[in-house]
Amino acid sequence: MSSLQQQLECLAAPQTNIYQDKRLKPSLLYDDHALSDTFSLDHFHDVGISGFNDLVKLNGKFGKYKHLFSEESKHVQRFVADSDTNKVLDEAIEGFLLLLSPYFLTLTPALKAMEWLLQRYAIHEMNVDAVMMCILPYYESPLFLRTVKVLNLKQVGSSGEQNRWNWLLRAQQSGMLLVKSIMYDQWVHNPAFRLFCNKYIKKVIKVHDRDCDAQHAINFFTTTVVGGVARMADLGKNTGKSLATEEHVMRVLQGMHVWVKCSFNELVCGSYLITMQLSMSVQLNTNLWDQIIALLLKYQKEELQAQLCVCLVTVYNHQYMTRMGPAVLELLQESSVLQKLADKPDNTRVTSFLLAYAGGYVKSCLEEYSGAEKELQQHLLSLAIYLSQFRLSAAQAAAVIRNIMEAASEYGQSMPEKELKSCLSSLLEHFEKSWPEGYDKALSFFQAQAASASATEHSKVLTMMNSVSQKQLTESLSVDEVSAVEVASAVSSVQSILVSLKKLNSACVRNVDAQLTRDLADSLTDQCIQAVRTYKVERHPVKTAPKHEKVWLQLAETGVVAWDLLSAVAEACLLVVSALTPSTNYCFPTHTKQCQGDSFTLLLSLKLVYLLHFKRRKAQVLLKKLFKRVGDDSCVLRLLSSIWGLQPHMPHCDLATPDVKVLCMESALSLLQDESGKEATKTLSLLAMQQREFIVPSIISALSFCDDDSDVQRSVRCAAAQLVSTIHTNVTSSSSAKGYAPLISALHKHTKAVFMDTSSQYLVSTMSSVCREDPALLQLVLSAVTSSSQPPHLAGVLLFTLAQLEHKSIIGKLLPIIERLVRKGSAEGGQTSSDAAVDSQFTLDPSESMLLYWSLVHLNSESVKVLDTDKGWQVISAAFNVNKTIINLEGQLLSPQAVIAQQVISHKLLRHLNSSKALGKLWSLMAAAASDIGTSQRKVSRLHQALKSVSLHAKFVLEQIQQLNLITATTSIKDAQAKRMKIDQEKSLRKARRSVGDSKETPKSDDGEDVAPTSLPGNWRHLYLLLELLCEVEGVSEPWLLVDMLCTCLNEGLAFGLQLAEPVVQQLLASLHHLIQLTLTHPPKNTSLSSVVPVNVEAVVQCIRQSSDPYTHRQAFLVLAVAANIHPDAVLHNLMTIFTFMGEGLLQRDDHFSYQVIETTVNTLVPILVQRSRNSCAVGDVVQVFVDALPDISVHRRLMIFKLLTVALQPHTHLWLVLSLTIKSYALSGHSRLAEDTSTRSSSRSDLNSSYASSGGASDAMLGRKRAGELNFILRLCEEFAVRDQVIAVQQILALLTALPTDIGTSYKKNWSMNHQFISVLKLNALSGKQLRNFIYTTVGFLNQLFTSETFLATLLPVSESSEEKEQEKLQQSYCQLLTTVTAYLDTTTNLISHTQRTDTLSYKFWSALQRKIVEFHESVCAVLQSRQLLSVASLLVRSPLPAVKLRSLELLRTRLLPSAAFFTENDTEALLLLLPELLSLGCCDTESQDTKQVSLSVLHLLLRFLGTSLKPEEVLPVLHTAVLQIPKQENTGLVVMQAILVVAECIGHVSNESIAVLPRLMPTLLTLLVAPSSESDHLPHSAATALYKVIENTPKFLTRYLQELLVRLCRLSWLLSAKESTKDLKIHAKLSALATVVKNKIEPQVLLPNLLNAYDELSSGPSHEVCSVIGVLELVKDLVKRFDQSALRTHQSQLLALLERALGSRQNLKDLHDANDVAAIEDAAINAITQVVMGQDEASNLSLLNRFVAWADEQNTMRCRISLYRLVQHLGSTLQVLFIKARLADQIFDHAVESLALTVLENKSASRDEAGASELLAYVLASLTEIFRHDTAGFTTDTRFKLLMDPIVLQMKNTIGGLEAYKERIQNQLRSCLLSFCGAARNDALWSDLSKKMLLLLREDLHPEVNAGVLALVQSLVEEFREMWLQPMLTDTLPYVTEALESHHAPVEEAARKLLAFMEDIMGDAVREQLEV
Repeated sequence: MSSLQQQLECLAAPQTNIYQDKRLKPSLLYDDHALSDTFSLDHFHDVGISGFNDLVKLNGKFGKYKHLFSEESKHVQRFVADSDTNKVLDEAIEGFLLLLSPYFLTLTPALKAMEWLLQRYAIHEMNVDAVMMCILPYYESPLFLRTVKVLNLKQVGSSGEQNRWNWLLRAQQSGMLLVKSIMYDQWVHNPAFRLFCNKYIKKVIKVHDRDCDAQHAINFFTTTVVGGVARMADLGKNTGKSLATEEHVMRVLQGMHVWVKCSFNELVCGSYLITMQLSMSVQLNTNLWDQIIALLLKYQKEELQAQLCVCLVTVYNHQYMTRMGPAVLELLQESSVLQKLADKPDNTRVTSFLLAYAGGYVKSCLEEYSGAEKELQQHLLSLAIYLSQFRLSAAQAAAVIRNIMEAASEYGQSMPEKELKSCLSSLLEHFEKSWPEGYDKALSFFQAQAASASATEHSKVLTMMNSVSQKQLTESLSVDEVSAVEVASAVSSVQSILVSLKKLNSACVRNVDAQLTRDLADSLTDQCIQAVRTYKVERHPVKTAPKHEKVWLQLAETGVVAWDLLSAVAEACLLVVSALTPSTNYCFPTHTKQCQGDSFTLLLSLKLVYLLHFKRRKAQVLLKKLFKRVGDDSCVLRLLSSIWGLQPHMPHCDLATPDVKVLCMESALSLLQDESGKEATKTLSLLAMQQREFIVPSIISALSFCDDDSDVQRSVRCAAAQLVSTIHTNVTSSSSAKGYAPLISALHKHTKAVFMDTSSQYLVSTMSSVCREDPALLQLVLSAVTSSSQPPHLAGVLLFTLAQLEHKSIIGKLLPIIERLVRKGSAEGGQTSSDAAVDSQFTLDPSESMLLYWSLVHLNSESVKVLDTDKGWQVISAAFNVNKTIINLEGQLLSPQAVIAQQVISHKLLRHLNSSKALGKLWSLMAAAASDIGTSQRKVSRLHQALKSVSLHAKFVLEQIQQLNLITATTSIKDAQAKRMKIDQEKSLRKARRSVGDSKETPKSDDGEDVAPTSLPGNWRHLYLLLELLCEVEGVSEPWLLVDMLCTCLNEGLAFGLQLAEPVVQQLLASLHHLIQLTLTHPPKNTSLSSVVPVNVEAVVQCIRQSSDPYTHRQAFLVLAVAANIHPDAVLHNLMTIFTFMGEGLLQRDDHFSYQVIETTVNTLVPILVQRSRNSCAVGDVVQVFVDALPDISVHRRLMIFKLLTVALQPHTHLWLVLSLTIKSYALSGHSRLAEDTSTRSSSRSDLNSSYASSGGASDAMLGRKRAGELNFILRLCEEFAVRDQVIAVQQILALLTALPTDIGTSYKKNWSMNHQFISVLKLNALSGKQLRNFIYTTVGFLNQLFTSETFLATLLPVSESSEEKEQEKLQQSYCQLLTTVTAYLDTTTNLISHTQRTDTLSYKFWSALQRKIVEFHESVCAVLQSRQLLSVASLLVRSPLPAVKLRSLELLRTRLLPSAAFFTENDTEALLLLLPELLSLGCCDTESQDTKQVSLSVLHLLLRFLGTSLKPEEVLPVLHTAVLQIPKQENTGLVVMQAILVVAECIGHVSNESIAVLPRLMPTLLTLLVAPSSESDHLPHSAATALYKVIENTPKFLTRYLQELLVRLCRLSWLLSAKESTKDLKIHAKLSALATVVKNKIEPQVLLPNLLNAYDELSSGPSHEVCSVIGVLELVKDLVKRFDQSALRTHQSQLLALLERALGSRQNLKDLHDANDVAAIEDAAINAITQVVMGQDEASNLSLLNRFVAWADEQNTMRCRISLYRLVQHLGSTLQVLFIKARLADQIFDHAVESLALTVLENKSASRDEAGASELLAYVLASLTEIFRHDTAGFTTDTRFKLLMDPIVLQMKNTIGGLEAYKERIQNQLRSCLLSFCGAARNDALWSDLSKKMLLLLREDLHPEVNAGVLALVQSLVEEFREMWLQPMLTDTLPYVTEALESHHAPVEEAARKLLAFMEDIMGDAVREQLEV
């Protein structure tokens, strides 16, 4: 039988299924029969939680449903929960199942999780919809069917409606799988299913965020809706009646707003499919479709536009719509859908869409742009252009045109007809061209409609179309796409050709002048060329001569030129062609007019070949005739090679097209491959090999042919390659093959690679390598190039192919060509680069330009030696001096100078010149070119670039400068001034002669003088440019030779005055800097620099003084910077002058200086002073200069200058000096000298001295808000340096402060002496007392703010994390020294405060204020330490001999180890372990102070707690043993003992059983301390409880001997603390509770129970004020019983009952307790413990237990025992409720209760009767009976029991024991409740009648009036409770007694009777009045 506790759990939430015990449990995992009695709820929970954990690993979102699977979920009972609770559960279960759906079919964990939901939450009954949302996508699977079988599908709603899933009952019963058609039918016929589908998909997209998770649901939904819509259409076709209702469409449209907006592309595509199917199945209103389409377009996705286009096309194909709505049109214009459709113009299904789009567009335009003709016409034309992209059939195009015209007719009625016609004209013309057949069909339609009388509206459209397209309809041509204008032009061209042809034929027949004939032939061919370039060439036969002209004209009308016409022209022109002579120059003439002889033959032949190449096969005969007319085969071959060798940009190159070139090479190939004359072909091949011939160069030209079309390029090169192969084959066997034969052989080997290389680089590489290997071939090629018979363009081609060959002989051969072409170009014209015009004539033609360019290109590193020869230098220098663009290279204009400069730059020719003379000449030549004002800046820049890498000797430059004659004979100041005046006069004369109309003016200075270099004399200008070039040269040999000359020039320049010569002076300074740097890099050997580099430092300084130009200053400082390395004494001699300038002038104009100038100055000049001594007064004087000038330095430059100064002085040694001098300057002035203080100061730094000022230490004027200026500045200065540098500086400043005198109060005297180096540097002994105090206080405040600044902290963090180990060690040592110094200084200050408190008030106030600042500073220093730094520093500080330092370091560690600090991490474990021995030694050392020991042990305790599991037992045991010894020591204070106990507790937690050895020493002490806390030792009980907790937790088996005392002290202390109810004891009370918990959890019951019994006896026998401590024992018993199962209870029952029986008898046994509340408290604790025992036992044991307590009460036979018994019974009844009756416990107590009632009757009292006890007993008996009757649902109150109890109950109604007041209270509270529950349990009219009569009879007895009133009150309570059920059968009997009572003379009785009668009248009404009348 199950225990009462399990029954109570069932009773607490009585699910309905407890009444269906025989019902089989549903399950997804197991068979129902196997589940009936096998598995418990815990098993299913384990299964569910296993599946849930697996699901969480797959998807973290499952984690938020953890509460569904928690331990608390086992106790959830849904059937009795309220609606709000079930609603929350429903939402959670639905969300979980939706999230589970993707895993339902594939994963076992999903089924496990569902199994738990099924068993615990009954989802098969209460969440059917949610389950269906999970499984419905898998309706075709067996698992779906298995799940459906467990669902309760027969439920009905609250209003009786059927379940929406009742259609699944058949599948549930039959076990047949579902098919798609069932789903489709449900969607069609079941509105609830449609609604479910919409809600389902909406929830799916809300729950899931991944496409893969929602895919199954989306697929199911899409297929179901699409299939349902299609099914609806099919059924409608079969029945002939549409099944589509408004509700169907509404469901789709409602969902559409959600589907298209979601993030799942699958669902968006599904919405497109649904829309398409809806359009195919249902005809909807046009406006509705516009709304749907607008919705799709509004939320379209770029990646789904293809699907959207298909959807739109489908909709418009199945729904007849001719006009798109405005919203759709607007959205289409904004999207790219239209363009997407236009990308597939062949899609014919798009017609319906285009029709609706065009109609709507026209409508929209006519409505929007009515009255705006131009805009309307523009929009309609754009529509036509868009529509014409689609290739529509005639019928489709006609439909679109018809719809447009109908829309125009319908919506354009408000417009004037003329305006409408004008707007539509361009539209119709475009349609007519694009869709001519469709246009005709549309026109025919409107003609037919207009012919009918009923269709008058189409006549307007017809008129419009006829008027617009009349011209196109009446003029039809035979060929498409040929306009009338084109036809007229073609006819005119043919007619002109015919006229010219007749003239030529006539001239030939009449044998007129030859020149006229040539002119006619030339004109005729030009006309034909123009015609064939414009029209097609077609082949048409001409049978008869008279008709051929007509035929040609007819062809011209079709836009073509007849081939027969061209052949006739060629035949006529051939008569003009004459044979070529042997001396012919095969170069085509530039101009064709007046061309004679061979030149005309060449040009005419080229034109004829061009005309004939259009029909190459047909032209073979004519070509042969042409070649025969030209001459023999050699002439023909030369002619052909001259044609295919033409280069681009040459005259007539447009005629030598790639096809023409191929034709010529094929013709040449036929000549060379003629089988009929092998000797002839061989002869021709040998001819081609000859050096003087240009055939091979022409072939090479063809091989280098380039074209954008790779196929065209390949065809030309392939033909050339075939020529090479043929010639190579022909000449291979011939021994006489010379000339180009090696070249042909080389080309033949690489033919394929050559013609496949698009860039011609392989050809160049091949030619260059062959010529490099064969010098003879190279000479042959060069001879061919220089040959007079060689065409220039082919010579250029040959040079191009040698571009990669660098040979010294090439340029020498080319010098004549270069000289000739340069002379020709420079003599006859050309143009300079500065004024080149696009349309000007160039001297050199393209072929000569090509030859000159490639000739100059061969000036390279190998051939540059030609400059050493006179001829070479003469030619090249002449070419370099030509800066006119005489070279036209394929449209690019170049000058010879630019080409040579480029070669110099690219080949670095200056480096390859061995002769210094040649190098000097070339360098001079370039310098001259650069000094020419006409030279462009681009050229100068390129020349400079060439000169940078040259190696130049200084002697040559010196000679160049000396030749300029810059130095005058007199150099005195007077002569210089006279010279300057003369120059000014000459300049004035030049200005007077200057033209007023000059457009460009020279820049002027303020006084009007020229400042540009061009305003200087020519020699100075040349010097300027020469020096500019010199500064670019890196390789100057012996540069020191130029220094003296440049210094002299510098003096000369200063004599001119800087207003005139400043640019030259700047260039001189730059050159000096450059030369001195070169000298320092490569110094002279065996000679001192000072002797060979005579730098005039004074002149350089003079430049700084006289100039106001920042650039001049910069250059001068740079010269001084490098000169200081050579002449340090000279620079030092002028140093004070420079510093004076910096103080007076430089820093005043600091805005004009760059960072580099100042950095160089400070870094160079300052170290000169510093070299004398370190930390000396001289260094201080240098820094003092800067500090004094601080206010005068510009704000944005201050930080930079001081940073550079500090860096130059080394920050780790002199940063403190800069800071201290700035603070000293501030302290001396008494106010801030920086102007920005009031605006740039932060509020946190506004007043460092407020506390000191308030104490009277300084005046307000000195310590006002302006004081923070200098301090803010040096704070920002510190931020610029490393953390270690700042720390060292702070340490040095603190050392300075500690060395200062302490007597600085009223007795202070100046000029004190102290041997400290820092003080002597700062000269602090000269300060007054106030100034010194100001200095000290301000310094400490500054140091504090430095360590708290955000920048310092931000800089410290990366340093701490990334510094190297050595750097970290140095930083830690610095911190250690710093903290030691600060702590010592703080200790000194504290001592000074105590010493001066009574002797010197001023000193006392100062040191008190300073102490606060030092404390803040100390905390700031500690705050910046990182964990590792702190540990390193602390480990050093704890060993300090100074107690104050040691204590401060320990307190710092303690604050960082607090859990709330979260300072240390696991990475610090190793370092923290090293502190254990040190802390233990400090905490246990007798020589240490108590404070040190207490703090050390506290740190040790926190450290042990932090280290946790990382500690090993062998590391902890020494700490444990040592700490235990500290606890009993008498000399230790309470705080030390407390910390020692806490350390012991922490150690025991780490070592567990290994701590047994210390228990005999430890436990007695701990138990002794477990007492009530006193004011002196309130912390000791807390620490003792903590230690005991650790001991019990870790060594519970070794505490038996201490257990009883522990329990006694624990319970006693707990009671005492609870009795106090003090808030300060809450913490220890919680600790005691935890201690009690660990006792009952860790100690074995067989050990604990006897000790509990002994502890109870000891406590109960103790003093009366401590007896209540036994409550703690009883609570431990109760908690212990909770852990017992039934077997354990049976095992320990005897001991438990012995203890509980004593406790229950405490009312009887503890008679000395006078406080009833204490007795009740003990008794309540006992009753609670007994109740816990009852709930854990079975029914039999409980009956035995109750019998034992009843027997005990009877045995004692006292009122006290009975009271205790019935208090227990009442509590059991209220706790167990109906189970108290079912367990037959009520049976056991009922008779005893009746007897007990009899004992309380007043008549039975004896002399010794305890009325108070009897009254109390009566109350508890009645209360017990009340609980029994109140919960009687099992039929306990039988007739027998009712009758047995009726008389005792009635007797109690007149029982006044205890007095009337007790009686009245008992009637109202106990007896009334008991009577009502007693009658309510019986529910029997007969029994009620008997009871009523006995109660009413009491009214007639002679009783006290209060008794009668009480009886009447009880009757009224019964009437109120049961109303008519009670009153109706007993009304007649009741009324007489009530009326009698009304007549009573006692007011209480009368009042009670009146109330009862009134209530009876309210209930019964007339019946009562009738009885009263009777």
